[in-house]
Amino acid sequence: MTNLSVICSLPRDYPGITHLNFGATNHLGYSTISDAVCQWNELQSLTWQNHELTHHALFLHLAKLPNLQDISILLPELDSSSWQGHISSSHQPGFRTLRNADFGCKNISSCTSLMDLASSQCPIECMTIRISQGPDAISLRNFFQTLNTRCSQMTLTKLLIICDSRRWPAPPFADQHVIDEATFQPLLGFSNMRQITINIPRPFRLGNEILRDIATCWTQLQSLVIGSPGGWGGYSQITLTGLISLLSLSKLDVLRIVVDASSVNHTVDMPKIGVPNTKLSILHLGDSVIHNAPSVAACLSDVLLNVREIQSWGDSVARIASVSVEDAKKYQSRWEVVARLMGAAAKVREQGRDSVGNVLP
Repeated sequence: MTNLSVICSLPRDYPGITHLNFGATNHLGYSTISDAVCQWNELQSLTWQNHELTHHALFLHLAKLPNLQDISILLPELDSSSWQGHISSSHQPGFRTLRNADFGCKNISSCTSLMDLASSQCPIECMTIRISQGPDAISLRNFFQTLNTRCSQMTLTKLLIICDSRRWPAPPFADQHVIDEATFQPLLGFSNMRQITINIPRPFRLGNEILRDIATCWTQLQSLVIGSPGGWGGYSQITLTGLISLLSLSKLDVLRIVVDASSVNHTVDMPKIGVPNTKLSILHLGDSVIHNAPSVAACLSDVLLNVREIQSWGDSVARIASVSVEDAKKYQSRWEVVARLMGAAAKVREQGRDSVGNVLP
């Protein structure tokens, strides 16, 4: 009760507070904190991840603040009709100055509804979404479409969606669980994107075309993480040709993706690489299928100059991808061979450069 009394007195004693971080407040009444938040009108940043804010604090106060730039909160869980009711009651677009957002919620649909409240061209630069349930394809697509219409396409550079649960739907996967290329299309308009993380336990059915679009649209991309460590459930349609087009991004230094390297063809549709990638040292390839390790190594060694490790086929991946444990171990072993061969090729290149430097004129 003493702590609650202190919280209630803060807005009266310090009305000009601009930055709030409540930290660990498990024993404080969430409605009391929400009521206190509603009395600060100069807030520029707010952090409170222990409990959901009330809808009144979120919709009728925080959304309207003129200087709010950073927010890290849990979103209340409301049904769609309740969300729409609160949105319509606000009477004006919200979060007009928001730049950094970290939202925790149960379903990503709550974030979609919240962004519906945002003003057009909301200047968000970094957005992190932490969800406790894996989204279906429609919910994820709706969220991306809402970002496309509400957020400034020039300012958003970092988008992370992280699911706390590692629970996959039971295979075979229904269509609503499979994330396809159309889902990603609304994100391509954000031309200054530097970091994308979609870490959710769902299968992805992506092919070469979306990677070519990513390489064209996100020229500043530094980190791309698609899928959970459990892989893509055996749905990848990306070949080495598609992977190589992505590797043309010279700033890319983090990559988690899944490819189908079951066949290698060096002559058909092989994209030209300008400057080989020198920043990637580890590849995370989930449940990527591979048959001929030397051919794959030969294909990749010219464009990935510093890769020393390839991580693939972890303990739970075989079950998710409906592959036998024996085959999973074979695939993992082949990717390890690829990494060793690429490392050896890098040493040969280094020795070649040293020998040329030591040649007397």
